[in-house]
Amino acid sequence: YWKYISGSFIYYSYEGYGFTNWDAPKIPELWFSPNNGLFLYSPLYLAALAGVFLMIRNRAGNGWMILLTFCSVSYLLASWFMFSFGCGFGSRNFAEYTVMFSIPLGYLFNYIENLKKGRKIFIAAIIVIMVLFNLRLVYRYSRCFQGGDWDFTEYASYLLTVRKYHEELDIDEDYRLTRDEEFSKVLSVPLNKLYYLDFNKAVVRSKVALEDINSEALLVLAVDGPDSMLYWKAVKLKDKIPDSKINKLHSVAEEFMLPVPLPKNSGISTYIWNKDRESLTIDKLEVFLE
Repeated sequence: YWKYISGSFIYYSYEGYGFTNWDAPKIPELWFSPNNGLFLYSPLYLAALAGVFLMIRNRAGNGWMILLTFCSVSYLLASWFMFSFGCGFGSRNFAEYTVMFSIPLGYLFNYIENLKKGRKIFIAAIIVIMVLFNLRLVYRYSRCFQGGDWDFTEYASYLLTVRKYHEELDIDEDYRLTRDEEFSKVLSVPLNKLYYLDFNKAVVRSKVALEDINSEALLVLAVDGPDSMLYWKAVKLKDKIPDSKINKLHSVAEEFMLPVPLPKNSGISTYIWNKDRESLTIDKLEVFLE
């Protein structure tokens, strides 16, 4: 294949990318970042590491070898230019080492068998919780982590809500609609790239500052097909903002139940309709699919 695409049997397929963090490896991020951190998505690795240290303490064979391998691989992966390795579930690069980690995990299980009943039940319960924690993330994860490297709020949303996708409109700070503008910038989500998600609700959040206490501005969500509009609904922003918050930025949110299933060639869009062409300020506009 390399010969076919490049003319050479030896070809570096990651041209332009590499290990740029040799002198500052992202080890804490690799292990604990909400953005695909190893232990946050697969906590059973912590149990396997406990087994490694038990092996070393009891002078069991291969304990030091497994620990050194884990540290070496962690350093190598944390030195790659992107420690999260893009879209995926957890630190997927450790998948190749699952068999190796099964050895200390098995050693830990044997150790637990020899404990008193109370301790045995306690440790077994922790391991079961780790497995259930992992499964909950598996079923609720949306393929790509949408937050920053230390965004625990986004990470918690996978545990507490069935949030499948998030996108935010890229707008300048304090983006202002004037009397000459009827519509804000539009946040569009084409559904052909979300075919793998199962969702039935869109949650739209915005932060706006109204200047007119009788404002008629609307927060709109629409679903457009290739030939026609499939869904349209709007809520008046003033109904979400108390009088005391006029001329101040205020967060608003609205849930829209979608007419699922939606065609793959359709798209979701959300925007603010400046119906009476008044002056208002928009600081944020984002959509969550759940």
